[in-house]
Amino acid sequence: EKYIQAKKFGYPDKVIDMCAAPGGKTFAAAVAGAGNIISCDIYEHKVSLVSNGAQRLGFENITALQQDAAVFYPEWEKKMDVVISDVPCSGYGIIRKKPDIRYKDPKTMEDLPDLQKAILSNQSRYVKPGGLLMVEGANSELEEDKIPEAVKEQIESVKQYKFSKCYVYFVKMKEEGIQ
Repeated sequence: EKYIQAKKFGYPDKVIDMCAAPGGKTFAAAVAGAGNIISCDIYEHKVSLVSNGAQRLGFENITALQQDAAVFYPEWEKKMDVVISDVPCSGYGIIRKKPDIRYKDPKTMEDLPDLQKAILSNQSRYVKPGGLLMVEGANSELEEDKIPEAVKEQIESVKQYKFSKCYVYFVKMKEEGIQ
């Protein structure tokens, strides 16, 4: 449902979904009419979930790759019509669904803000001028502290959509693109 909203921005030719497993966002982009979709995750076993799901569903326009979202890939710079950003989080928002989260060592969360910022910074650089960065989050406000200053300067508009358990922000980038 939430990714079908992206149709309002047209049918993109090139989409990348980093931190993609198990593939729901990728598959929704395919259903919404996206052309070529690169679906990435850092873990090989999760990449196979996406790849197997795409094959099972008959999507031939999805390429699943093992990639680290915190590492910048220059070959993707300013090439994507849509970048789907669902950065790793603490998981505390789904504690009812996964109660074991309460036993996580809080020290494992200390580097999370820096990781989120690095991933979002990289992903924003993949958006071509006039493209769309879709940021998913549990908060009702787009967390300004996670957005690098260079990215903020290139934002044309932000539209928020509320869904049952999350918010999705459609961040339209200026036609001049990210410097």
